[in-house]
Amino acid sequence: MKDLIDVTPNGVMLKLGMSNPPYFLEYLPEMAEIFRHPRVYSVLHVPVQAGSDRVLKDMKRKYDVNDFTKVVDYLRDHVPGMSIHTDIICGFPGETKEDWKKTLDLVREYKFPALHISQFYPRPGTPAAKMKRVHTAEVKRRSREMTELFLSYETLSGKVGKIFRVLATEIAKDKKHYVAHNKSYDQILVPMDKKLLGRTFEVKIIKSGKFHLIGEIIPGSLTSAPSLPDPLAKGEASGVSDTWVLPKRRKERKQPEFDARAESMREDVGDIAKVMNVVEEEHEVSKTPAKGLIIALIIALIAALYVRITTAQAAADRLSESTY
Repeated sequence: MKDLIDVTPNGVMLKLGMSNPPYFLEYLPEMAEIFRHPRVYSVLHVPVQAGSDRVLKDMKRKYDVNDFTKVVDYLRDHVPGMSIHTDIICGFPGETKEDWKKTLDLVREYKFPALHISQFYPRPGTPAAKMKRVHTAEVKRRSREMTELFLSYETLSGKVGKIFRVLATEIAKDKKHYVAHNKSYDQILVPMDKKLLGRTFEVKIIKSGKFHLIGEIIPGSLTSAPSLPDPLAKGEASGVSDTWVLPKRRKERKQPEFDARAESMREDVGDIAKVMNVVEEEHEVSKTPAKGLIIALIIALIAALYVRITTAQAAADRLSESTY
């Protein structure tokens, strides 16, 4: 990861996706150093799923609540503005009211800025699908309760009035703003000015909501790394010029060994056909049991050889196609 950061040009930001707690516990100091790097977003998705160790054990998770909180606490303490996102499953089979209360308490304590809430759904073939389920009405109630808790607090209001350097990366859903992200990967809406897309600049936060901030651009703060080209227009493919054409598939002959084997089998079929003609000539009686048996055996041999030839040809075709 550090090697990748070293070759990342200015104006480009890296974002780590998701990781479960066990994979971070041994490397917390190293990961904190990476998240502090100016070209790495200080955000991480760490799924907890439940705030009860008993439920996590039933889920066959390889961590407990303490492992999760250790990761969250360390990163928040050692990385300025670190943002932790997580997942919650409501109504896992066997989840009691006490188990659910522990999950609520965990979210209430840490106030995650992004929380992915889902109701348990049994996937066919999994051990959980065979477990006794929590009543559907109760699962829905817990999902609503968690959603209400999540909507009851704000994590962005304290950033109003602050100045952040951001990178504009996409068009907002309202089609009237660009979405930019600061180091904590907060979603910041900025004016839809084409010269901003793909560029870094400073904004002053003038308003906050549950899921986003609104930024006012600081004049003269727009910068661009000289090594970066202008962003492509919507629908424009990269690496394609006016003279570029789709290369034709290179046809190659089938592998010689397959051709030789198929030809040998065809000769065998021809020999068997000759034998069949001789048998017919040597038997004057057209409907004898012996002749019927011999003919049936010959037909079976021919069919078997035909299958072998077809299989060899198909294999040769696949091998040939894989080379172009």
